[in-house]
Amino acid sequence: MTVASRSITFFVPGCAITKGSGHAMTSASGKPFVIQNNARRLRPWQARIAGCATEAGASDIRADAGEAVQLDMAYLLKRPASHLKADGSLKASSPYYPTVKKADIDKLERSCLDAMTKVLYNDDSQVCRVEHEKTYATREQTPGVYIKATILPDPRNGGDRG
Repeated sequence: MTVASRSITFFVPGCAITKGSGHAMTSASGKPFVIQNNARRLRPWQARIAGCATEAGASDIRADAGEAVQLDMAYLLKRPASHLKADGSLKASSPYYPTVKKADIDKLERSCLDAMTKVLYNDDSQVCRVEHEKTYATREQTPGVYIKATILPDPRNGGDRG
């Protein structure tokens, strides 16, 4: 017997924001806390991810404690204006892959994983498998991120490792 995986797929439009470096601080009462260097831009992006996940039915597949999650993420980044000719077409010298701008794939991933905590899973430690890529959006595409979240069945209970 094979147990079916539970999954949802959704798109989050917008400029993907990385989870940057944090700075440890201490409050006046002596309690430690962390300040993100890009919190003003990060919070709305993470709220948008959580909202899109919720609209796509995250509550229907939400992972229980101990359940494993797989995330497949495809980031579509906006090309810098320097890559384009005056008519909007792509310059021949423009790179195919986004390797030169500040969009480290691991920091993009961290912002998404944190945004889906308490929406798709209790803690991002439940994410056991991740596939991701980043490319430039074409003129016909909207920048953002496609996310597929799958709750992985336990193969010991009749599921497969899919």
